[in-house]
Amino acid sequence: MNWGGSADEILATGFITGKIKESGVDILGIVLDADEAFAGRWQRIRGMCVGLFPQIPKEMPRNGLVVENADGMRFGVWFMPDNESRGMLETFLKFLVPNNSAPVMKYADEAMGEAHKRGAPYRECHIDKALIHTWLAWQDPPGQPLGRALTACILDPHCEHATSFVAWFKNLYQL
Repeated sequence: MNWGGSADEILATGFITGKIKESGVDILGIVLDADEAFAGRWQRIRGMCVGLFPQIPKEMPRNGLVVENADGMRFGVWFMPDNESRGMLETFLKFLVPNNSAPVMKYADEAMGEAHKRGAPYRECHIDKALIHTWLAWQDPPGQPLGRALTACILDPHCEHATSFVAWFKNLYQL
């Protein structure tokens, strides 16, 4: 179930704790882009939730957060791409590009640089978004949405970079 939209909405006072306290919610997982504000976002979440989950550590665990309180409620947090680097979902996904497509990914990066020199208006903070979407535009079929690119195995959901996130997800949801 997806309850939040933007990071601002999810990090708003009372949003997370309200969801944790809702009837019928036994597990709450939060996935946010680290962007450039990772430390602040982690401290905000920790500050809101430490009263309900006293064992939340001061530092974000490298393999993601999964805690359970005395009431049996499970709570987890993952920051894209890897709980320690700046970035976003698209930063994570670029690591799922199959090895045999590395030359195409390198060329997509070069082409983006040239497009930027010629006036392509993407912002520096969105380079990873532009890169993965450029690469996806050159796949068969072209321009697949990110989720479909994963389920169709255009991106490799079984690669080494995906294992930590998958392990966190399975641990949180006890799969």
